[in-house]
Amino acid sequence: SLGDVFYKLGQKFARWDWLMGKLDLEEDEMVQFFATLDANRKSLREHLAESVKTSTDALELNDETSTVHLFAGVSLGGAIAQIQGMVAKLKCETCPVVALTINSPSIYHIVHKLGLDPEDNRNFVEKMFADSILTQKSHLFSGFVNFVAQHGTIWKLDTSLPGSKVCMYMHAAEKTGCRGVTNIGELYQRAYDGLWLCRKDFMKAAGGYSPKSCLKQQLLGLVSCMMQEHSFLLEGGLNVKAMIDGLGGGGGVPHINMSSTFMDLATIFSESSVSSRQFTIADLQKETGITRTAAISEDEAMQRNEMRLAFVQKVARNSIEGKAVVSATIDP
Repeated sequence: SLGDVFYKLGQKFARWDWLMGKLDLEEDEMVQFFATLDANRKSLREHLAESVKTSTDALELNDETSTVHLFAGVSLGGAIAQIQGMVAKLKCETCPVVALTINSPSIYHIVHKLGLDPEDNRNFVEKMFADSILTQKSHLFSGFVNFVAQHGTIWKLDTSLPGSKVCMYMHAAEKTGCRGVTNIGELYQRAYDGLWLCRKDFMKAAGGYSPKSCLKQQLLGLVSCMMQEHSFLLEGGLNVKAMIDGLGGGGGVPHINMSSTFMDLATIFSESSVSSRQFTIADLQKETGITRTAAISEDEAMQRNEMRLAFVQKVARNSIEGKAVVSATIDP
């Protein structure tokens, strides 16, 4: 992606001692951090892989049907739980292993980068024209289930482990302001657009303007959507605006509304909210940012179109007569 290109170029410049010396930036902490970022990431991966191997080796795995080895976690902790569960299952394929996670990122590519995937001794041609070893062993991971919110974006990072499952809580995108939000990349795009928009003269003319407050305002809706979906606080249990203001120095992080939290969880996991609709994980990923509506009859559709036409005509008449054209009427 374009972001990757800028990232690589930035690192090359940061490592260019002569250029940083000319710019008097050789001692700059951010430049030094950026120059060594890849090395730090590699060290972190090696440490994580070693920790997973050590903790899994310490487990007393057995294949008794009365024992289930359960790995569970939320968000990043859920990703680590999946990785540990995968390593344990590969170590003992007959052992009952279950991984239950909530809004967890997927792990298919990261386990390869960590070197935790099964050893592949096939030749180049076989690797090119055959499924990966993990895909061939997909039957081992049927007990891996990730519980996700429909409009969340974090769980869509990476690719799901072959054979694993996703259980999605489907709800209207408008409830959390997530209509049209499909992936986490939109946060970077919104920030980029906001930086340019907040430099416009008409934005600076607003009362109480500051670049920081303007950018916060541009990002508020999208951040609120992502955080509410990721935390399953879908009924206002998290005051994102107050949290963003707090991070800017205006106060501490607000308390979560626990009553709302319990109500959300009770609603989401109640029997009445569960249905048996079968989708592939790829199909579920396409559901983010949209609202599924019930089908209506042709007569109802015709009636609604007539209402829309009448509304448009009313707006046109008001415009010609110089009357207000803004209305709170909801599109039928």
